Amino acid sequence: MLLSGLSVGVSGAVGNHYNYAAPLYWKIINAFQRNDIEEARKYQSLSVEKVRILFKYRGLPAIKGMMKLIGLDCGPMRLPFHNLTSVELSQLEKEMKEIGFFDWGRKQ
Repeated sequence: MLLSGLSVGVSGAVGNHYNYAAPLYWKIINAFQRNDIEEARKYQSLSVEKVRILFKYRGLPAIKGMMKLIGLDCGPMRLPFHNLTSVELSQLEKEMKEIGFFDWGRKQ
């Protein structure tokens, strides 16, 4: 939703995805500021694909898993949530690599 917000005048956003994927969102902001809407849409679409993958892995636990994958282990989930299993974390990492996240999102 960042690009939609920018188009109606917001100057930034707050959210848990920005913690592990800030470079992606800066690319959206910078492209928008240059009036390169096609590039901004391209990166916004990558963000949407990233979020679709995360929701396959229960949303918040996957976000915490992403923090671990970029080298920032934030500890276990609080109840009622449960951590990703090691298999789920490996699969999440695999799917994120398949969409190129570690190239355009945040490098490990």
